[in-house]
Amino acid sequence: MIEEKTINISKKIPLTERISLVSKEVSQWVDGLNKPFIVGKDIVCLANYKRNGSHLYHYVIERGE
Repeated sequence: MIEEKTINISKKIPLTERISLVSKEVSQWVDGLNKPFIVGKDIVCLANYKRNGSHLYHYVIERGE
């Protein structure tokens, strides 16, 4: 099962603040997974990025099984 997360951030937010917000959301998502994230084995990947009226980041977790 592929675990995924989409984060939508306003395009009006400056880059440094956007990075901080996305990082915080990804950290909370990883911490709340049903199956624990194993550092060094599992990988969080940015699978897709779109920019229209906002910045849309789509992340997936690849498990190292």
